[in-house]
Amino acid sequence: MRLFIYRFLYFLIPFFLLFIFFFLFDPFKVLRYYDDYYLNTVYDLNREKISLSIFNKNRTSANYNSFILGSSRTIAFKTKDWNRFLNKEEFRPFVFDAYTESLQGITSKVEYLEQSGVKIDNVLIVICSDVTFSKDPKFKNLYWNLKHPSLSGNSYIEYYFTFIKTFFSKSFFVKYYDYKIFNKKRNYMSDVFNFWYITNDKISNDLYVDDQELKIIADSAGYYKKNENSFYVRAEKEVICSKQITNQDILQLKKIIRIFNRHNTNYRIIISPLYDQKRINPADLKKLTDFFGKEYVYDFSGKNEITMTKHNYIDNSHFRYHVGRMIMKEIYVDKTSSTGRLSVEIQD
Repeated sequence: MRLFIYRFLYFLIPFFLLFIFFFLFDPFKVLRYYDDYYLNTVYDLNREKISLSIFNKNRTSANYNSFILGSSRTIAFKTKDWNRFLNKEEFRPFVFDAYTESLQGITSKVEYLEQSGVKIDNVLIVICSDVTFSKDPKFKNLYWNLKHPSLSGNSYIEYYFTFIKTFFSKSFFVKYYDYKIFNKKRNYMSDVFNFWYITNDKISNDLYVDDQELKIIADSAGYYKKNENSFYVRAEKEVICSKQITNQDILQLKKIIRIFNRHNTNYRIIISPLYDQKRINPADLKKLTDFFGKEYVYDFSGKNEITMTKHNYIDNSHFRYHVGRMIMKEIYVDKTSSTGRLSVEIQD
């Protein structure tokens, strides 16, 4: 019996070592704060965790008062461009984004901002018809999409266990240590590594994928040829999304608009020009305009001058920086002096 126990413990040694290495190296960068989260990182991190950490570290010194909220599509909206169009003297921006951000996620961040005691003077919300109101659970428990317990109220134990479980799935730890030791890209890593060069502003939390932008600028034809499989052929006729906004979503929208009203927030709501060219359902659009005001909701979904050409996109999911500038120019021209506050109270 004693021999069996010794052999069993000997068998477990590699797993103990892997657990120790997990906590030592923190591969997903969720255990400690980092000055540069994306340094030598060639795979997705949990963007919400990064956003929350940077906000909490700097909120007192930076005294943030302007916020961009939404999914990874917020990457097109740079705070330096936003400042140029807002033209505000007191402008201290922060991008409070998360991958595949849901309406509930946006609401939790707006509530967190108010609870943190910051001023909410300006807000830009980026709504995406494929994720914001989606009830599809397929991304729910993926490590890069996991909602942080301090925002969601979920269990911290389950939160960190998901990262540990991911470390041992799909031979992630093998690929991680292989790349960490040899710093070499290998084909077998492609299912978990994207090898994009990403940088992040340490104060505003602006996210940059400049390597992709530079490749397009240097050789546009070559870039889109190399990535032609990503840019699939869209339907000839415009597709309209099914109704998505539920009664639960209505409750979330009420929470948001009440907070905006309390802060007299100057806000704009953008419905993303997604590559799929699917138009938001008119019923959902009406609900958004009823809550936020028709003059503050801007619909760029469906077939339009932005979505017609693939050259406005980095891939089939993200539109480029110049598209963000085009949109901000349209929504703020001659409107910077007004606020997005509704003139009526939201009823229960």
